[in-house]
Amino acid sequence: MILMSDLVSALTTVYGAGVLVGLVMGDARPAARVGLALAWPVGPIAFIVTVAMLLAATPIAFLGRR
Repeated sequence: MILMSDLVSALTTVYGAGVLVGLVMGDARPAARVGLALAWPVGPIAFIVTVAMLLAATPIAFLGRR
C-alpha cells in the first residue's frame, strides 16, 4: 500500500532533481536560472490542463446539438 507521504516525498525528490538540473545545466544568468528551475513543473501541469479541457470540449464540438 502506497502512503500519501511516500507519494509526496517522491514528488519532492523529482522536483528537487529538476531544480538542481536547471540550476547546473542552464546557460542563462543566475537569476534566470533560479526562476526557470523553480518554475519547471508548470509545463507538464499546463499540458495536463490543456488535454483535460480538450477532452471535455470534444463531445460538444463533435456531437453538438441534434
